Parts: sequence; C-alpha cells; structure tokens
Amino acid sequence: MAVKNGRKDETILKLWSKFVRVRDGGKCVECGSNDRVTAHHIVRKCFLPEARFMTGNGATLCRSCHGYVHEVFNRKPDLSLLIDEQNGEKLVVVTALFGILARNAAREEALYSGHYYMSDEVLRKFKDFQGYDPSEAFPGAPIEQAYYIWNCSPLSTRNALLAANGFVERPEPFLPGVTLL
Repeated sequence: MAVKNGRKDETILKLWSKFVRVRDGGKCVECGSNDRVTAHHIVRKCFLPEARFMTGNGATLCRSCHGYVHEVFNRKPDLSLLIDEQNGEKLVVVTALFGILARNAAREEALYSGHYYMSDEVLRKFKDFQGYDPSEAFPGAPIEQAYYIWNCSPLSTRNALLAANGFVERPEPFLPGVTLL
C-alpha cells in the first residue's frame, strides 16, 4: 500500500524491513538467533531496484550472519562486470536464502501469499542472470521459482560440462530430482 500510495522510499524501506522481520518471527532464518536481527536484501537493490520492496527478496539475519554475507564486499558493485565477479553477492548464500524462504512459505502454507512475493519481471531477470531464456518455465510458487532458478548452474557452465563429457547441450533447466542419463 505504501508503494501504491507513493510514500517516500525511505518510509517504504522501513516498512519493508519491519514486515520481513515480523514475517520471520524476529529470528535469523539461518541460525535462529534473535540477537540484533535486521532485514537483508537477498539480491542487492543496486542490481534489481525493482525488487527492493518485494517481500520475497528479504530475509531476517542476525548480526553475525549478516556480517558474513557482507564481509568481503559491501559497497556499490561495478555493474559492467558479471554478477558476483567482485565476490559481493555470494551466490551460494543467495540460493540458500531463497531455499529457506521457500521451505518456510511451504510450511506456513503461504507460498502464494504476499508474504513471499516476487514479481514475474524479477523472476525473468533472475533467469536472464543465469543464462536461461526469460520465458523458460520453472515450477511452483514465485519464491520456489526464485530458488530453482538460482539453484541451477548457469546455463553456459552446465552446457560446457555436458559438452566436455560427450553429452548433448540442453536449453532447459535441471530441476531438483531430475537426473541426466
């Protein structure tokens, strides 16, 4: 509502932060601590400003876990470089946080609620970051799709490994539970 009503970004960010912390029970989604928790943008605002207020792009982290995420690089990245080339995104952490949120949403029966919202536009950009056709279909609710997209190896990497081992390159993602024979 704050976005629709044209509130200032600073106000919306404070509301977003409070919502994420309340949704996550005031505890770190990684370790369960409630010591000095903050709302963390999973994919940084500078990479996807349109996702900065999406509830599915936030997770509550304690001071220690949040510090780990930002310990190597915590400044504005050079957007002309590949994502994580400056080691600021920690894509393994991005994937893990989306996985935690997807499991929490499923447990709470909130997969399709606004509590874990991700827009189709942002999901298309995630696919593009990973080298998939933006129209590629991934199963599940939007927060599950975010996890599946980031959990796949980048398409170029995966196809290079397949080709090097005598397999045919495949344009579609390998989803959890899929085996290539």
